Amino acid sequence: MVYRTNAAAAINVGFFEIAGGDDGRPSLTLMIDSKLFSLRKQLQSLLIIDQGNIQITKASAKILVAIGDKSVIPNQVHYFSNLKDITFYNDVWASTTLTSYN
Repeated sequence: MVYRTNAAAAINVGFFEIAGGDDGRPSLTLMIDSKLFSLRKQLQSLLIIDQGNIQITKASAKILVAIGDKSVIPNQVHYFSNLKDITFYNDVWASTTLTSYN
């Protein structure tokens, strides 16, 4: 694929989860054009493209949601919540989820 597309680099990874409750979701953190699709808090390899600069690094990611003078760090992004979770959802969830709602 690298030669066919004239890519500068290729990374061989399993990008999406297969089977179970995470089926079809991105395996780790995914953000495209400032839209957060998924977030995993453990140490992970990240490919970052920022203003034309490419960086491959390892990091653990987290987000802070601030409204006025209040802020919270969600436990998870785009997952089903229970009473103990603080879950962050944005407009990406509804348009990309494979979950059926009855």
